[in-house]
Amino acid sequence: MKNYLNHSFSMDDKELISVIDDLPLWSAPFGMKLLDTIKLKKGINVLDIGCGLGFPMVEIAQRLGASSKVIGIDPTYRR
Repeated sequence: MKNYLNHSFSMDDKELISVIDDLPLWSAPFGMKLLDTIKLKKGINVLDIGCGLGFPMVEIAQRLGASSKVIGIDPTYRR
C-alpha cells in the first residue's frame, strides 16, 4: 500500500475491530505509570490529545465518574 497515510479504515468493519488491541502490551507499563503519577480530582475536565484507542483515557474517565468530562481526540481515526 503506497498511499497508506491517505487510506481510511471503517470502524464498522468487524474484522478490523476484532484485531485491534485496546491495550497494547508494549504501552501498558507507560499508561499505568501515568495513572500512578497524575493527581485526579472529581469535577475536572480532561483532554487527551493523541488518545489512540483510549487507554489510559477510558481508565481516567472511569476513576473520575460522571462529575468530570473526559475528551479524547486522535487524528488517526477520521471519518
